[in-house]
Amino acid sequence: MKRKQTQVSLWVAVKVERGFISEARLFGTPGQAQRSVRGWQTHLNPDYDEAAVVRARVSADLLRTLPTVV
Repeated sequence: MKRKQTQVSLWVAVKVERGFISEARLFGTPGQAQRSVRGWQTHLNPDYDEAAVVRARVSADLLRTLPTVV
């Protein structure tokens, strides 16, 4: 019998410079990810660059194999 996999939400702060993803960081809460994005936005060119927070659903089994999430 299959065991139901539980999923956990992680928050990814993504920085895009000149159309290319230049950095992505995983966080446990949306507030932590948003603080990272706000820090990046002070140095980004608003005409070409952007930063955003995205929610990712990850299985709890996979989460155990990842290094510590901030």
